[in-house]
Amino acid sequence: MNINRLFAYLTAVVLYWMVLTSSQAETTPSDFEYRIEADEAIITNYLGTDLDVVFPNEINGKTVTGIDYYFWGNDKNNITSCQLPENLKYIGNDLFDSCTNLTAIQIPPGVESIGVRAFSGCEKLTELQIPNGVKSIGSGFITKCTGIKTINIPASVEDINSGSYQFGAFFWAEGLEEITVDEENPFFRSIDGVLFNKEGTTLLQYPCSRPEAEYFIPEGVTEFAYYSFVRTVFLETVRFPSSLKVIRDSAFYAARSLISIDIPDTVQTVGDGAFLGCSNLKQVTIGTGVSLLQGYAFSSCRSLESVYFKGNCPEVASDISSSEIFSSFFPYPNVYYVEGTEGWDDPVKLDWLDPEKLFTWTPEAPYLFVSRKDPAGMKLVFSGELQSSDDLENWTTVPAESPYQDAPAQGSQKFFRVKK
Repeated sequence: MNINRLFAYLTAVVLYWMVLTSSQAETTPSDFEYRIEADEAIITNYLGTDLDVVFPNEINGKTVTGIDYYFWGNDKNNITSCQLPENLKYIGNDLFDSCTNLTAIQIPPGVESIGVRAFSGCEKLTELQIPNGVKSIGSGFITKCTGIKTINIPASVEDINSGSYQFGAFFWAEGLEEITVDEENPFFRSIDGVLFNKEGTTLLQYPCSRPEAEYFIPEGVTEFAYYSFVRTVFLETVRFPSSLKVIRDSAFYAARSLISIDIPDTVQTVGDGAFLGCSNLKQVTIGTGVSLLQGYAFSSCRSLESVYFKGNCPEVASDISSSEIFSSFFPYPNVYYVEGTEGWDDPVKLDWLDPEKLFTWTPEAPYLFVSRKDPAGMKLVFSGELQSSDDLENWTTVPAESPYQDAPAQGSQKFFRVKK
């Protein structure tokens, strides 16, 4: 081989290497498969190997407006960054599902819909901005995104449960501490970082990692959405409002820190699997209004010791056995009912119970708060034991024959309650 041929050969090798490395450093339209719809291009496949993926804005003169592709399941979900087409109209279902190394993404301003599980399992994402213009967000779109602490719903969003699933957009968003909503949004609102419908009557999503151990649900709430308290991390106690009527299916599914619950008398139905998998739940009190107890309501609550019923024996969903109301894999809880209430002596209605774990009980007398003002000019008519307090913690009995004898000085305040 003469020197000229050798030089030509080496030049060709160098050029080939440059082309090869260049193609690995930057994605090109040849890295994608697509289809044409009218004058638009829809990407259907990614053929490249680059971890920093740049989707093209145009292919063969056609504007890229959609991506019907997902990285999950094809050994390409280890991408670290991605630039989406600037004229993208939607983010399809599962597009970045299980892209555990994806650290940053910017949703283009023209996107109108975000698909089911679009960013599910993106553990390294710490921020996700939903642009104003998005109208629908798919179920579980940030499920298992442990790094996203807060997210804002813009004014344009109309639907946060698009897809064929019962759970909403923020289902199992493990790191989420706060959900905020643009005040101009006509469909949703945020109250103290918790998501509600605009009227405030339905609690839609309690953030999984909201740090408080206790939560007082606002008065006016009549129901919870499916999976509304799913997999809460720190929540130990929930105070239900007197307006509540329904606890939906799986509302508290796997709320692992929940210790006790007191379901108010206004609730009529406890849904299927409402407290399924609440592993630290120890005590449940069920109000007088509950007439229907659906299957698996307290299944897999391995720490459950006592369930107290205030009212009549409820109906249970058909074909439900005791192992499907309470779990047969863990010790069966003691079930208590108030003597004189109905149905607890009917074998037909009790086939979901263990008769050896059924006992009577007497509920603690409730308290009626009657005043927080200076009682000197107050006329009070009551029956029962009158008690007073300065701090709502330490209570003393006021003699019935002289209910105002310990009246405080003019202008001060004292709390009163009547023990019925």
